[in-house]
Amino acid sequence: MITEVTVKLSRKPEAVKRSWRSFETIDDASETVSDITARGITPAACEMLDGLTLRTVEDYIHAGFPLDSGAVLLLEVEA
Repeated sequence: MITEVTVKLSRKPEAVKRSWRSFETIDDASETVSDITARGITPAACEMLDGLTLRTVEDYIHAGFPLDSGAVLLLEVEA
C-alpha cells in the first residue's frame, strides 16, 4: 500500500541543444564527459557509443557517424 507520494515539478526547457562528436578512442570521449561535468554542465542526456556499436548503429540507421571513429559521444543539453 502506498501512503505517500512526493512529486517534483520541473519547468519545460525553452530549448534543447543536441550534438555529437567523434573521438579516436573511448578514453578521449570519457575525458570529455569528465571535462563537461567539471565545468558544472549537467547534460539532459549523454550517451557514448564505442566503435563496434557505432558501426552497427550506422549500418542500421545511416545517421552519418564516421565509421573510422573509436567512439562517438551524443549530448543533449536543456537551455
